[in-house]
Amino acid sequence: MGNKAEIITPQAEPADQSIDQLREILFGAYQRESEQRLLKLEDKLISESKALKTLLEGQITRLEKETLASESKARKMAMEELTDRMSSGIERLGLQLEKQQKELQSEIMEVRDHLHETRQELLAAIEKNHHQLEDALQGKADTLEKNKLDKNKLAEILSALSEQVSKG
Repeated sequence: MGNKAEIITPQAEPADQSIDQLREILFGAYQRESEQRLLKLEDKLISESKALKTLLEGQITRLEKETLASESKARKMAMEELTDRMSSGIERLGLQLEKQQKELQSEIMEVRDHLHETRQELLAAIEKNHHQLEDALQGKADTLEKNKLDKNKLAEILSALSEQVSKG
């Protein structure tokens, strides 16, 4: 058996070689061409993949920039709107404050006018009372003066009468 293995092995080798040669003749060119096509397809696939990756990265970057720009613009518009609303609110508050100040000044002027009128009325009443008291005092003083004169006249008359009685 050992001999047969030796015999089969040398004979198998030339047969395998001839099959390989036959394969090479029949399919060799086609196989090399297929391998070259596969290599070209692989290279093309790699380059297409790189190109797609680059394109996608560029689009992602562009979209990120657009999104950021859009968000920035939206925030800027929101800030401007908020600023406008705050400005109009401040303006409205300023107008309300101005209106209230005018109303308060008007009320203050009314109170001052009323106080001035009341003061004038009080001064007039005081002066009237003063004149009335002065007139009353003057009347009393005149009455007292009259009464005093009458007493003096009476004293003179009595004195003259007593002189006439004593002379008499």
